[in-house]
Order: sequence, then structure tokens, then C-alpha cells
Amino acid sequence: MARERELDLAPTTLSNYRNAVRKYIIPYLGGRQLYTLDKRALHDLYRHLLARGGRGETPLSAETVGHVHRLLMKALKDLGVVIDGVRQPRPVDRAEKGRKGVWTAAQCRAFLTAAAHDRLYAAWVLAIVCGMRRGELCGLKWSKVDLDGGVVHVHWQRAVASGMVDGGVVEKEPKGKSRRSIAIGPALVALLRAHRDRQRAEKSLAGVAYRRGDYVFCKEDGTPYHPKYFTDRFRELCMAAGVPVIVLHDARHSSATVGADHGVP
Repeated sequence: MARERELDLAPTTLSNYRNAVRKYIIPYLGGRQLYTLDKRALHDLYRHLLARGGRGETPLSAETVGHVHRLLMKALKDLGVVIDGVRQPRPVDRAEKGRKGVWTAAQCRAFLTAAAHDRLYAAWVLAIVCGMRRGELCGLKWSKVDLDGGVVHVHWQRAVASGMVDGGVVEKEPKGKSRRSIAIGPALVALLRAHRDRQRAEKSLAGVAYRRGDYVFCKEDGTPYHPKYFTDRFRELCMAAGVPVIVLHDARHSSATVGADHGVP
């Protein structure tokens, strides 16, 4: 199925399909003939995954099993196979999950004050002030940062081939209308200039060992960070700052909310 879809799927989606087939479908259904599949067989698979389908036989979430269900339905449809009455596990009602984590302006200020000396401080400012996503920060390159004009062009991202998780990273354009240009003010321009100066000093010190990938946010040797490092480091800084621990993506929601509260369209 994944081979049939290679031409019309994004790399992350294709990777997710392959991981789902390898990790969740083949171990349970791989030994069966296609004509023996019925709704009972698929429901047994879903019950198995919900009970002990994760690493170390831990339960999988209904959302993840839902991904497996949708993948199976697409694969069977591509093969011209129709199995009536198949139901996917019902996810938790959104109303029961609570609202997304959103900081107040004071909490944003407290976090940025506490993180002022962190290596990725400029990234946190871009996330909280400009609403940039994790993958966009990881994939941002200096060629897309116009410090003289005060513009950051968000045209690229580094994303985990996630969902069915093998930890791999792919680079690609942002989806849909996420490709955009962001105007930044003098304070952020100055911050990014200082960040670039420090990076140039590291490059000079590393010499030929420096990996010249042009990433704005990278390790001392120029190697780009894995996106998960941003997630883990952000959580550590939340705890150190004494503010509510939110996921990094919710810094984007905080940016929108605080902006709206202060009259920004």
C-alpha cells in the first residue's frame, strides 16, 4: 500500500504508514490471507492494540489505534476490498481533555526572563512572540533570515516521522498556508544578530569539523538538533521558571492569545 502511495504522500505520512504496517499490522494480521479478513478480525486487532500494542506491551491510545484503522481502510480500498461494519475505537471527547495550555503575558515574561541565558533563547522568543512551530524552528536557516529587512521567511521545517514513531527526522516544506514571512522588530533583530555572532565564533573554533548546514539553531559543531530536544528542553525551562508546563506548540497559542488580548488582530 505504501509503495502505491509513494507519489502522492508527504515523506512524513509515508513513513508513518510504513511504521504502522511494520509495528502494528503485520505482527497481528501478516499471517492471514486477505479473503479471511472480516470485521471481527479487525476489531480483534484494535482490542489487542488498545490492551498491549505499545512498547513493552503497554496500551496504545484510541487516537493511535484510530490511525491504524484509517490506514487499513485506505489499504483495503486500494485493493478493492470492502469490509462492512468496521468501527474504530472512540477517542476521548475533546471536552474531557480540557483546553490547550495557554500562558498569560506575565507567564510568558517570566519564562523568557528565566531562559534568557539558554542556548536556544532566540528560538523561545520566536516561538512565544512570533508563534513559530517546533519543526519550523528546527529547520530555520540563515538564508531565510533577513536581518537588514527585519523578516524571517518560514519556508522549511525539520519534522519527526511521528505518529507511529521510529524517531527519524525528515525535512520538507510546511503544509498548506503555513509557508509565510514574519516581520520582526528591532529587539528581535538584535537578538538574532547576537545569536549569529556566537555561532560564528563556534564555527571558527571548530574549523573543518564544523558541519555547515546553515541552521539558525544547531549544536556547537553545526549539527542540527533533533526536534525532540526542543520539546524536552522547553519543558525543563518551564519547570525552572516556575510557570505552568505546557507543550512547545502551545507557545504558539499563547502568542495568539496574548496578542489578541492586547489588540493585535
